[in-house]
Amino acid sequence: MSRVDDLIKNLNAEAFAVEFLKRYLRDGFGKMQKTHVDLKVFSLLTKCHSGWSADPSGATYDMSLALGIPQQKVRRMLDELDFLDEGRNEEWCAQRLKQELTQGEVLPDGNKVQVQIEEGIVRQYARKLVREKFGVVDRSFDRTIIVLSAAQFTGLCVELLPGDERKRVEKELKKLLPAGGGANKPITRLFFEGVASGAGKQVGSSVVRVGMALLTGGATEVVEATGAVRDALKTIKSFFEGKQAKAEASQGGSGDSEEVDDG
Repeated sequence: MSRVDDLIKNLNAEAFAVEFLKRYLRDGFGKMQKTHVDLKVFSLLTKCHSGWSADPSGATYDMSLALGIPQQKVRRMLDELDFLDEGRNEEWCAQRLKQELTQGEVLPDGNKVQVQIEEGIVRQYARKLVREKFGVVDRSFDRTIIVLSAAQFTGLCVELLPGDERKRVEKELKKLLPAGGGANKPITRLFFEGVASGAGKQVGSSVVRVGMALLTGGATEVVEATGAVRDALKTIKSFFEGKQAKAEASQGGSGDSEEVDDG
């Protein structure tokens, strides 16, 4: 059996034909551009094929074999469909991103998290958050599998909280930061930049633990922290205090004048 025959065997051909004709004839016969025809055919295949409709993003290999195109092109077309879906707004993207972060795998060193985000529109949303909230341009979001630093992971977890919960967490994060620095920057930005600069594995793993707590239990897990989360917050606070002490010592040392030996 050819790949085309096999594809048709698993296709609801009537539903495919009816939906395609509705769209193709909507603006008049022959008016639909070829690229739009291809995308519509692809869209209907993902919806009408019994093996693809439940989870198109998980069937990209089978699609590439059946359609005779590279798997990369299949993923690109799925991304295009995501961007054309009017129901996939920022609220939807935020929910999907939270789900993917929740399923993230903490890497063995403890201070990085690997996540898999199939939908291109969700990856772009995450990239936008990191750029706008933390001032970081990260091209790793172009890939399906992304490794997030502790700062990126927990920063995203904070930003995805509902407004009131986010304010409660920001208040707690402020307690960890040295007083007086970066008054014009949002608390989450200061926290992100502070952790991203100079934090070792122990501090990084503590930051990841805080992010995981936010995903599973919301703001309460941090505001009323107990056990491992409380210990993690103490570790982060000690890190910032040590960083501040070093900065002050450096400034004090640079102001000392050298003694001159007149003899």
